[in-house]
Amino acid sequence: TAFGSIYILVCVLAGPSPPSFLFDAIPQGLQRRIAGFLLWIHVAVSFAINSQALCSSIDRLKFHRVTIGKLNNNHKVRWAVLTFLV
Repeated sequence: TAFGSIYILVCVLAGPSPPSFLFDAIPQGLQRRIAGFLLWIHVAVSFAINSQALCSSIDRLKFHRVTIGKLNNNHKVRWAVLTFLV
């Protein structure tokens, strides 16, 4: 697959003793700042996607039964409370 090929390419290009965090291999300067920004965007988007999947699973399994404040009938408020807690 494409991801596997890219992983192998990165491993080969990293050499025999790469830094523990590949980001540290980028020299100081504009390239590192751009890479840092792209890494920040990647982490933010990944968190949002994983958070939605996690909250959906929690809601489907148990949270839809919560009767405090009639959360079981008010889907928007229940979702807001759940995503706030996660």
